[in-house]
Amino acid sequence: MNMDTTSHSLVSILTLPEADQRGFKDALAELLDRGSVLGFEPRSRDLYQRASGVWFEPLRSVLGLLDMDLINDDERLVLQARPLDTCALQRRFDQTESLFVLALWKIYDEHRQAGKGGAVILSLDDFFTKLKSYLPNLLQTPPKPGTYNRVLAALQRRNLVRYSWSESTPGQSELQVLPTVLYVMPFAGLEAWSVQMEKFNQAEPAEPAEPLAANETQQS
Repeated sequence: MNMDTTSHSLVSILTLPEADQRGFKDALAELLDRGSVLGFEPRSRDLYQRASGVWFEPLRSVLGLLDMDLINDDERLVLQARPLDTCALQRRFDQTESLFVLALWKIYDEHRQAGKGGAVILSLDDFFTKLKSYLPNLLQTPPKPGTYNRVLAALQRRNLVRYSWSESTPGQSELQVLPTVLYVMPFAGLEAWSVQMEKFNQAEPAEPAEPLAANETQQS
């Protein structure tokens, strides 16, 4: 996108009524804070419709100035801001967050490849079973409840999951994997996913792996 196109898009925003300008700012704030606008959730449905429609090019122009791209998956109703290699606002995950996101990507991809429709929902016990199958030499016991809550709260804030914690039966707590996980680590396929997961398989439990930047897993 050249500068003339960007300038034209930004000027068009300044000509909007004040109420629309506020809505545009809300959409931009949501993309920068949470990384996405979700059209399948009631609270952001109207914002998604406008952000993916008449505001799409102006939003893309603003994000382009921050070295970010804007992707609209209208099939899954997801508008996602993706950092480019040169972006100074790259989202970084710590070791446990990285591991969870890698597992969530695989879980969602398996659901998609199986041709299943609807939401991807599983219990934390089932999630750990998946984790252990991906990392048989590293994981022996489930994460502690505090770890689950910390990591899932962070990922929920980034619009990657929704979860409902059960104090009485933590293992049966419900975890929903959102389609945004496909874009935060946009692998070209299972081979690229396996390369990243193998880093965890090779790591010693006492030696944390380096955090993964979202763009470190992007494939050209």
